[in-house]
Amino acid sequence: MSLAAIALALVSGSLRAAANENGATQRIAIVVAESWELSDSIRIKDLRALYLGKRSALKKKDLTPWQLTPGDPVRDQFNQQVLEKTESALSEYWLKQALIGEATAPKSAISQDQMLRNISRYSGAIGYVSYDELVRNQPSGIKVLSVLVNGKKQHPSDSDYVLAQQRLNR
Repeated sequence: MSLAAIALALVSGSLRAAANENGATQRIAIVVAESWELSDSIRIKDLRALYLGKRSALKKKDLTPWQLTPGDPVRDQFNQQVLEKTESALSEYWLKQALIGEATAPKSAISQDQMLRNISRYSGAIGYVSYDELVRNQPSGIKVLSVLVNGKKQHPSDSDYVLAQQRLNR
């Protein structure tokens, strides 16, 4: 084993130990069907527009956003980091949209497993799940999109991934 490999192993072990002491990092993966042909990445502002009903297509392709049900920690993180809204603010937003007839809320999945099944089955479906869940289950028919931040692609496996959040151990 080279010195570089030993150093990397020591640093990785230290980082894992620190993560276990301070709580694991929750990473959100943006997922689409494997047949997705638009792009291998998406901008946060495009995600926000899709999930707030301000946009229904990308590059002239109709898309159907899927969300997890209220109370799910992955949904809470997505709402905070992508939509920049709390659950109550989002509920108020969709109530207003329903009253004025402007937009329709995303479809809902009751679990991450159901989300992945729906995304793999429907052309144009887009959703989000915990990256850990995705890695654990390795579902077929799913593609993970990178997130574009200032023109740079970030993947959930990247250490500086924008949709990551520290979880506290309880």
